[in-house]
Amino acid sequence: MTSKNPRVLVLTRDFPPHKGGGVRRMGALVQGLSKLGFEPIVIASTGDPTTRYDSTAARFRAGAKSVKLGRAYRALVPWLEVPDEHVVDLPQILWAGSDVRPDLVLASSPPYSMLLAGTLLAKRHGCPFVADFRDPWIDYPYLAAPTPIHRFLHQTLEWRLVTSASAVLCATERMTTAMARRARPDLKVRSFFNGYDPELFVHSYSPTPGKITVGFYGSIYDPIDPEPLVRAVVKAGARLEHAGDDFDGTLARAVKKYGAELSSLGFVTQAESVERMQRADVLAVVLPDDPVYGYWRTQKLPEYLASGRPVLGLLPEGEARELIERYDAGISVSPEDADGAARAISALAQRREARPMPEDLTWSYQIARVAELLRSLL
Repeated sequence: MTSKNPRVLVLTRDFPPHKGGGVRRMGALVQGLSKLGFEPIVIASTGDPTTRYDSTAARFRAGAKSVKLGRAYRALVPWLEVPDEHVVDLPQILWAGSDVRPDLVLASSPPYSMLLAGTLLAKRHGCPFVADFRDPWIDYPYLAAPTPIHRFLHQTLEWRLVTSASAVLCATERMTTAMARRARPDLKVRSFFNGYDPELFVHSYSPTPGKITVGFYGSIYDPIDPEPLVRAVVKAGARLEHAGDDFDGTLARAVKKYGAELSSLGFVTQAESVERMQRADVLAVVLPDDPVYGYWRTQKLPEYLASGRPVLGLLPEGEARELIERYDAGISVSPEDADGAARAISALAQRREARPMPEDLTWSYQIARVAELLRSLL
């Protein structure tokens, strides 16, 4: 019999105090479910919160348990890492979740090995399993499948895991549509969008003197190319403010190449990032110039929309563009159209009135829908 406060075992690599979009999503979900009468129990990566996962061996925890994973396994070549390098962590994750006695298991990916752990633990405890996809699996543009055999294995694993699930959550509309096409007809496939906390936003914008400030708040990594944005900022006579990592130094090189004025803040807290957003004249979001990224929304876009400031999108056709248009939030151009972006910066900087915040993108709204789904499975 399910308890009054259902116990949800949550498996995730990304969880506070680490940094990143997946961290915020899972932290908000656990906090929100707690407020709605659930009892979440989290098995998550721990360690140095300032270090990226791809450069460290992870550790997992459940309550007082803490298991250090073998570093030797990290040397395995990608040929043996199906669905990903974290498959070697399965024994530790399964051990950590063996005595939890949950009413439901929810596993978030990537890494996709979390889904495998989730379905095995749900089977062990005889409870429903919910798979959360923050990114696609077999449709992911950079899926590590060195041979057709590896791709077949990925496809088979995804199909088996989805087939075993009681419900599937997807972070974007396009992912939800694609998953629903492949899933069995009776599977509950729902969207769980990334959101924002309205309490962080005060809409106290006042123009800063001097040059137009274009804010880009988020890390830059391959395949995102910041050069067209930098060119546009220079053409518009503006300055660029960036918060986040510049992993490959592409932003620094573009700034040097075009002589742009840059204020680089490095990693900042979420509260400081939101404060900066509301001070900027224009907010920029950049995605690769490739239609395969049409499913991306980015974690920052809901916060941009909540800030009330106009948004410049250097975006392929897809969901991010559609969001900006749906909320009349700004102007989108092709990712390589620096001239069009420069004109958009000048036009958007004239917008002074803040837009109303989109209520359907608040974390509370999104998580209430997830909670309703979870209760329907119990």
